[in-house]
Amino acid sequence: MRKQIVGMQLVFALSAATVVSGCRGSSTEGTDWHGNFAKGHVQNLAIEYSGFIATHNKPPTSLEELIKNRGYSDFSEIKDAFHPFLGVRDGRYIVIWNVEPGKQDPSSEYYILAYEAKPGPNGKRWVGRIKQVGPQWTSADPVELTEEEFQKAPKVKPSS
Repeated sequence: MRKQIVGMQLVFALSAATVVSGCRGSSTEGTDWHGNFAKGHVQNLAIEYSGFIATHNKPPTSLEELIKNRGYSDFSEIKDAFHPFLGVRDGRYIVIWNVEPGKQDPSSEYYILAYEAKPGPNGKRWVGRIKQVGPQWTSADPVELTEEEFQKAPKVKPSS
């Protein structure tokens, strides 16, 4: 009986691995971006942005700077069709570039840094936020906002 259970677990694990690996690098047509990816993508974009600032002591001014910071020379080197950088390139996500920590209006603790370009089927959009901590910031958990909440929520202001 134990061998049978272990065998069934192995078959299930291999089947799941085949399904997951089949998704990587494949076509994104028909993908439910809002339901499956947006929350993690906007959070990862905020983390990448913060990491860039920590490494270079300045904010990124473009997606190309973030790509090079991760060791890619251009988009063609990104093999994962579901990578958040490709979502920015394709217009699914918006990132507010050239934003310096410590230069935001101190009236709010959280600011939107990256977000879905359009609300999902439920009428809400995922937003990646940063949390102001004195003159620095840290990435904060993403939240899903209605259009009204999104319009009222504080967004970071780019440096001039």
